[in-house]
Formats: sequence, structure tokens, C-alpha cells
Amino acid sequence: MLIESPPPLSEAGTKPSSTYTVRDTAVSLGLSLTPGTEPHLDGCPLCGARGHGSAKVHWSAKHHRLRWFCHRCEKGGGSKELVAAANYGKEWAELDPEEMDAVFRVALLPRSGPPAALSVSAPPVTAPETIADLFKRSNPATSSKVVAAWLRLRGLDPERIGREDLLRALPTTGTLPTWATSWVAHHRALIPLYDTEGVLSGVRARDVRATPPKGRKDLAPRGAKVGGLVMANPTALSLLRGEALDADPLVVVVVEGGPDFLTWASLAPDLPVFGVFSGAWTSRLADKVPDGATVVLRNHLDKAGEKFATAIRQTLEGRCALLRLRGPVEQDENDKLVAGTFSTDPRANTGVLHEGGWGLPTSYRAVPEVPSFPTHLLPDPLRRYVYEVATAKQTPTDLVGLLVLAVLSTAVLGKVKVRGWRSSREGTEWLALYVVVAMNASSAKSPVFREVTAPLREGEDAAMDKAAQLNRERGGKRASLERRIKRLEKQADKTDDDAERSGLEAQINTLHAELETLTTRVSHRLLVDDITPEALPLRLRENMERLAVFSDEGGIFRTVGGRFNHSIPNIDVVKKGWDGGSHTVDRVGRADPIRLRAPVLTFGLAIQPSVVEEVTAQPEFRSTGLIARFLWSMPKSLVGHRDMDPPAMTREAGEAYDALIQKLLALEVPSDPKGRIIPKVMNLSDEAYELFKAFRTRQEPRLAEGADLDLLSDWAGKLPSQVLRIAALLTIVDRANTPDEEPLAGEVSASSMRAAIELGEGYLLTHAGASIFKPDSYETVASVLVGWLKSRPRMTQLSETEARKVVERALGRSGASFLGAGLELLSEHRYIRRVEMEKRRGRPRNVWEVNPDWNRKE
Repeated sequence: MLIESPPPLSEAGTKPSSTYTVRDTAVSLGLSLTPGTEPHLDGCPLCGARGHGSAKVHWSAKHHRLRWFCHRCEKGGGSKELVAAANYGKEWAELDPEEMDAVFRVALLPRSGPPAALSVSAPPVTAPETIADLFKRSNPATSSKVVAAWLRLRGLDPERIGREDLLRALPTTGTLPTWATSWVAHHRALIPLYDTEGVLSGVRARDVRATPPKGRKDLAPRGAKVGGLVMANPTALSLLRGEALDADPLVVVVVEGGPDFLTWASLAPDLPVFGVFSGAWTSRLADKVPDGATVVLRNHLDKAGEKFATAIRQTLEGRCALLRLRGPVEQDENDKLVAGTFSTDPRANTGVLHEGGWGLPTSYRAVPEVPSFPTHLLPDPLRRYVYEVATAKQTPTDLVGLLVLAVLSTAVLGKVKVRGWRSSREGTEWLALYVVVAMNASSAKSPVFREVTAPLREGEDAAMDKAAQLNRERGGKRASLERRIKRLEKQADKTDDDAERSGLEAQINTLHAELETLTTRVSHRLLVDDITPEALPLRLRENMERLAVFSDEGGIFRTVGGRFNHSIPNIDVVKKGWDGGSHTVDRVGRADPIRLRAPVLTFGLAIQPSVVEEVTAQPEFRSTGLIARFLWSMPKSLVGHRDMDPPAMTREAGEAYDALIQKLLALEVPSDPKGRIIPKVMNLSDEAYELFKAFRTRQEPRLAEGADLDLLSDWAGKLPSQVLRIAALLTIVDRANTPDEEPLAGEVSASSMRAAIELGEGYLLTHAGASIFKPDSYETVASVLVGWLKSRPRMTQLSETEARKVVERALGRSGASFLGAGLELLSEHRYIRRVEMEKRRGRPRNVWEVNPDWNRKE
């Protein structure tokens, strides 16, 4: 910015040039150029208030603008208001606020008085003819390697862009207008802008660096007209020029920003595509859209996008069908194109843009594309068994396959651990698996449960019979020991010989130690279903600290969530059962505490998808890591496509599966004098360890902030442990099928590790995202808010501040970054809608009204 003024004298007394830059102007105003100092004013320019806390100036490094406020006279504003209040002169008040902020991007120092009057040359107005001339003199997109590379980075074809003349490259030779000289360095791509008659009247320069710094990626000629100009492909230009289009019905696409416009304009050349910036959409432009057309608005789901949507609805509602994007705010259309998740149908992932009556809410959950369970990764006889049960019961292989893994975990639970981290002192994992399959009713869950868990129940019956006999033997021996102890205590009381008394007391102590090993009742149960968190430690103590919870309902989540405890969750023992953490329970009224050294649990659950929503609505479940311990699956339903006369399961498949599970249940491991199991430890073979290390190396960068698994990091962070456990289970099955092999001995094989990694990366990770931890987490945010609102059926309004606290408590700060998109998604499906609040001083307060027609008591 050049400012003409009588310049100040330099220290040497010489007079510099009469035209000088922003730096010189700042000095003449008494502004400091010292970086890092805190801005402040020496008194309010209006009321003259001085002292600490009176007039404050704040520079926003994020938005690159100045704000000031006086607590005495309660006046304030931006750089424009500060210039006017300080009476710097009318010419200064007429400057562009961005030019003022360029001056005020420094700290304000005390000064003796207002500066000398300055005369400012008004910025020149760029004529549309000059802009059109520059664009016509520019080169095709393919002529610049930098511009072509920028297009390819976004999945776009420079040749196609050039043929459609959607973008040109700024010429690097010849004379450029003064308002374009600053573009040469980085803003090399020029996108043309047209008025409502289809005349080239403007241009936007785009920064073509792969990762441009924070700031303005798009620049317009200084002083040029911006409002009412749009980007348009050739078909849209025909529409602007009044030419009839041969399409019935006509679909018009309106996108926000340059990159998204280039994406749609190049891939949908037969459709009229408009690209809009702030203030571009006007009623004159809307008049160019024929009656009966379908207008698809693919804007960003933020405040600017909300303004675009409102402007389009106000100008087209009643004569055009209006659809609006429901996609995530964090990913532009060109980013989707590069990621391979782009649909060329502009109506994909859109909803009706409406206003008026409420109506009932509609489902906001998209149907995810998820893979089927990879049965081929299982060793025989499991592979054959899973396939035949799924075929006979006409249910997805996901249900059978994951329940079979849970059954394997139960069969060896507490008997073996696997060591996968060689650099760790411990580095061992119990083979506990927490499995959840989300399926609707009529999916044959109960028959599959009975079939898959039948060997466990047979083994449990046999073990409990042995336990009953053992308890009877223990009871008789315990009574005998108690009688001997009483007899010895009487003898010790009667004797006067110290040596004899000492000998009797030593015998008594030995008998007490033996009696202590017989006091705990042994149950040898394997399976429980409907159990409370308070009863779970008791059952674990009776069953050598190992237990499995299998259920075809989701009641266990409601129970640990506090259904019988005034809605206070009790999840500690469930969390510790995944990794064998010690657990002690002290309760009032209980003589002795319950001490569990290393409790181990397995879960095999099949629940309804609605329960998944309830689970996500529990902030404690997510924030404490409970949900991250589960393997989630949401398979495609076969209801409506089932074979009514399927082939029956062969006897050989069932017998081989039963024999395998019974063999694993019968495996015995050493125990200590108190009857507690001493688990065996499996190590990884060298090849398996290298595969596992490579897998962890691939996964770790994806957990970083901003990476694709950022919002899934709590679950994905435990995925290596899950893969390690599954690899050990598959190795145990292989060794159990080999004669003369000890299943719990030896090393985890490379083939088992390779299969477990493929299962984790290709299946479990995808299903976890689709079930509950969506990478496009705006749906997860919506689920959290819906669940929270359901628990408050009388709430009529929801503030954005309150919603942010709920989401942060459930998902953390990274999840709260999707709050705006989640609220917009619920608004799109009529759960809530924005309330127009009365303007007030300070930060605006966004409030959403809750749909009164939504029955939240269901």
C-alpha cells in the first residue's frame, strides 16, 4: 500500500521520498514495528480514559485483524473504527479495512498526540475490460507445469480443464497490471468470473502451492467488482445467455469455491455448474434458472455455507426443487475425488432444503459400505464351520465368524498369554476378545448363538459337575481341618510348657494356611448372560478369575451404564477384564474385600443397531476407553434376500468344531498352591514379529492429529493388541489340528499373523468406523447429541455452547471439531433448527430449537 504524505525526518535530518510504504506510514503514526510486543493504547481516543484495563487492543493472529475496546466508554470496533475515533483523517477512514489491518499488524505505543494530517491516494478501481484482457492473454492450463501439477494433485485432468476453458495460467512474460504483479509468485491459476449475462467480468487468482500457508488462497483484483459474479462452465454460460437447454428435468449444480467448481465443471460438462464466492448469488442470477429445475447446492456445512443456502432458498423456493449437501464439512469435493470416495451424481448425499413446519425427524445415518467377514482367513475346521452355519441359518458370516473367535477366546481364557513387544519388560497380552455384532431383529441371532456356544455349554456342564464334587471334597476336608485346629488350640491353652506350646502353635498356623486354600468356593462356570457389575467380581473370584459374557441382547450395556444404580456407570471391572488389571472391591457391610489379581473376560454380544446409538450417547463409555476395547461389526442384513430352502449343515463340520473346542477346554495348565492358574506364554516367530512391527509402523502415523484415524485413535490405538490376540488364537487352532503338538506351546506363526493383520486392517477397522467411530465423524456427533437429547425429553432449546460440552465430554476436542457439521446434519433431518437470536454486544450466541414433534420418550 502506497501512501503519499509529508514524510517525517530521519535521524540524520534528511528527508526521504514523498512516497513511502506501510512501514513508513506506521512510523509516522507512532506505531511500533517491534515484533512480539503486546498491543496497547495510551488512553482511549474517544473518552481519553487512561490506566490499566481501560482501552485495550487485541491483534488476532488467526484472522489477521485488529480489535479494540474501551471499558470506560464501552466503545470499540476494528481498525476502521479506531482510525475514525483517533481522527486520523477522512482519507484514512475510506481505506480498505484489510489495508488498515496491514498497518495495525504491529503493537501500538504511547504517543504525544494525533499524527500529522495524511493524504491517501484512493486505490484504483480495476475495470472489467482490463481483467478480461488479462485472462485472454493468459496461457492454457497445460502450459504451466506448476498449474498442471496443482490440478493433478486434486484428481483433475489439465487437458479437460483446458478444453473447457475453465482455468488459465497467469503469463510469466510481458507486462502485468499493477494489481496482478503480486500474483506472480504463487497465485498462478486464474478462474474466470461471469456476470448474469454471461460476460467475462472478473477473475480469481488461486494459490497453486500443494500446501499453501494460512491466509487467502483466492485473490481478486484490488478494487474490482466481486458481488454478482460467478464461475460457470460452458453449459452454465448457455443458461446465462438465455439459450434453451435440452434437458427435462434440468439439474443445476451450485458449488462453493474454486476447487469444487473445477471438479464438477470438468466431470459433469452436460450439467450447468455454477461456482459461487461470498455475495455472488443474487436474484438476477436466480432468474436465469428455469422453473421446475432441480438446484443441487453442494456447499460447505459452515456459517458461510448457511448464508449461501439461505440466499438460494429465498430466491428459488416455490418454483424449483432444492437439494442441499449433507457431506462432512472437513472434506471438499476435490478431496473426495482424490480419496476415491467421489460420486459423479450431484444429487448423492443430499437432502431437501426446506423451511416451515417441522414434521417427524428422518434417519440421518447413511448406509455404510462394509466388507463381509473374510472366512478364508480362518483355518480349518473353523472356515468350513462358519460357512456352513451361515448358509444353513441364512445369516451373515460376520455373526458366525466373530462369535467363533469369541468362543476360541473363552476356551483358552486365562490359560495363555502372548508376548508381542520385545522392547517391553512385560509386553504380554491375555487372549481376551470383546466382540459386538449389530444386527436387526429376524436375523437368526438366537439360533446362531445356541449353535456356536453349544460346545462351551457342554464343557461348562462337565466342569461344573467336577466343581461340585471338588466342593464336596473341600467341604469335608475343611470341616476336618477346623476340628483339628480347635483340638490343637485347646491343647495349647492347657499346657504350661513353652516348647510344647510353640510346637502346637506352629501346627495351628500350618493348618490355617491349608484351610485358607479351601475357603473359596469353586464354580468352574464359563458363561454368564444377564449379570450386574456388582455381581461380576464375585463370579470371577469363584471361577479362577475368568468368565465369558455371551448374549443376543444389549442389556449388558444398559446394566453397566447404571440401569440399577441410579444411572451411575460401573465399568471398572469390565475395562480391567480386557487386559487383566488387578481389581479390589471394598463395600460397606462386606467383611472381606474381593481381591482379583488378574481378572480376564470375554464378550460375545449381538445387539440391535439402536443400542449402538445408546452406547455412543454415554460419554463415560467413550472417554474412559470402554468402547475402544470392543471389536464392532455392522454386517449387511440378508432379510428379504434369504433362501427359504437352504442346505443343512453337515454333521462332519459340526463334529470337527465341537471336538476342537472340547480339546481346548480340556487343556490343563499349572496352578499355584491357592489354585490360581499360571498361564503359559507364547512368543512370536521372527517372521511374525517383523510382520507385526511393520503393521504397527503403518498404523502409527494414521493416529496423529489431522490424519485419517485421528477421531478413531482411541479404538485404532488398541488394534495392534487385538491383532496380536487373534494371531495367537489362529496359531492355537493350527497346532490343535496337528497331532502330537501342544496347542499352547510354540511360537505364533507368520501365516497366522498375516491373516490376523488382514482381518484387522481390511475388516475390523472398516466396521469400527461404520458402526460407531466414523471417520466422517459428523454422524458420530449427531448420534451423541440425539442420545443426549433423548435423555432430556423436556428440553426445547439447545445452545451451541452446551452442545460443544456434550460432544467434548463424549468424543474429546477432536470430535468437537465436527460439531457444526453434526448440528447441520440434525437440522437437515428435522431434529433441530436454528433460532434467530436478537443481536447483542459480544460474541453471538447460536441456539437451536428442538423439534416438538419428536417423541423422545420412546
